[in-house]
Amino acid sequence: MKKTYLYIGTLLFMLVFWASCTKDDLEVTPSQENQASYYQYDEQIEAASWACYSGLKVIDRWGWTQISWGNFTSDDAHAGGESDNDQPGYHSADYFRCTPNDMGGNLGNMWSNTWKGINKCNNLITYIKSVKEKDFHRQAVAEAKVLKALYYFYLARMFGGLPIFDKAPVPSDAITRASQEETYAAIERWLKEAIEAKSIDGSKPALTNIKSERISLDAAKALLGKVLIYEASLFNKKDKYSEAITYLSQVNKELTVKFPDIFESDFNDESIFEVNYTKVLGAGNTYYGNYEIQLYGIRSGDVQINENIGSGWGFNQPSKDLVAAFQSQNDIIRLNATVISSDSAQKLHDKFKPNDVISWVNEISGYWDRKHIPNPTKRGPSWQTFENNNILLRMADVKLLLAEAYNRTGNDNNARIELNKVRARVNLPEVTSSGEELYAAIKLERRLELALEGERYFDLVRWGDAASVLGPIGYNETSGPGIATKGLFPIPQGEINRNSGANNLTQNPGY
Repeated sequence: MKKTYLYIGTLLFMLVFWASCTKDDLEVTPSQENQASYYQYDEQIEAASWACYSGLKVIDRWGWTQISWGNFTSDDAHAGGESDNDQPGYHSADYFRCTPNDMGGNLGNMWSNTWKGINKCNNLITYIKSVKEKDFHRQAVAEAKVLKALYYFYLARMFGGLPIFDKAPVPSDAITRASQEETYAAIERWLKEAIEAKSIDGSKPALTNIKSERISLDAAKALLGKVLIYEASLFNKKDKYSEAITYLSQVNKELTVKFPDIFESDFNDESIFEVNYTKVLGAGNTYYGNYEIQLYGIRSGDVQINENIGSGWGFNQPSKDLVAAFQSQNDIIRLNATVISSDSAQKLHDKFKPNDVISWVNEISGYWDRKHIPNPTKRGPSWQTFENNNILLRMADVKLLLAEAYNRTGNDNNARIELNKVRARVNLPEVTSSGEELYAAIKLERRLELALEGERYFDLVRWGDAASVLGPIGYNETSGPGIATKGLFPIPQGEINRNSGANNLTQNPGY
């Protein structure tokens, strides 16, 4: 009975209390910030700014970045893994059999994670209150525009035209897909707005002491130059090459780092923009390490090769064709820094642990990714805590884009100068050719210099070379990405289903 009296008494009290409430009593102050009230103070802007960067970090189990998609669909790498059933989305790309059904959800991860980054940038750009009053706030908006452009660039070269969001959308907005050409034009516009604001300075730490990871003016100009060259080659806009030269030639770095060291040291002089990772666990034991390092590591059955080379899951296995391309140029320095053979790994292991023969898992070509090596000294308490950074823009890429732009505008002398700077670093002889022969040499140099970094497939598509180069390994008219799909990947069907009516999201051709 005591419990019954207690319940009745409580109910009567609540009824009396409710009856005595006034309108003023019901007006409460929100206990949490919302979009209208946030983005006002330095601490809030700083937190929102770092959130814009967070979309670039691979902190989920499977690598969904451009490294995977730009390699697996190219002639540079096989998907690998344990078998063809291990992450089937990657193997569907490897065999040019992608479908909107998105087996394994890999394309869906790429799509949704990148859009999350765009949304964070749009929120800051839209809701910040005091851009005119504070240099730091202007800097935050400029950085957000560059990051937004980078996210869009990654999506546009995979999926084509996209819905263009100049600001954070509201439910009443009706925004359908723009064309691929319109999407690139928007990316170009956002980058120019950021550069013209003259507020980007990656050397300024804002409120934190973390400064190297921030977008710099060099990074914005390098990305804009790259986007302009994509526009020139994809849409036959020759004037974009000249414009690209203007921006790329302003990037103030030289090739002073030895090639193998680029991938061994963070924030080196070669790097223009990179994503920072740590092996230290964050609050609540949150992992902020680079998951992709484990994904691309040598699949040696969990056997550690030696003190500096651990095991991984064997994705991104270099092709014999890539190795042959290095060998044809006697390009030994870059070959040894890009791939490691099973034989070499076994010899290293023999010195580390004699008489222990490694059984390789799903060894396809006899070679493994050397640029993304799981180094035990860079690993924290688990495989999710590798502190290897991801370099998204580096100076050799800029030099080769410049060489391409000079060649396409008839200035072969300057094209050779930029190309030969890249070759000189790895002790290769100078190229002396001109015209189309020089253009072919620049294309080959991009393959060798940027191998396994996610550029190869997208270069082949924009050059119009995908059908001739990739045709022998399955790039065709009847599957995708392929000729009928214009080299584009399918938008995951789940995303098509979620966007209907005024916001209808149409599928790419050929799917």
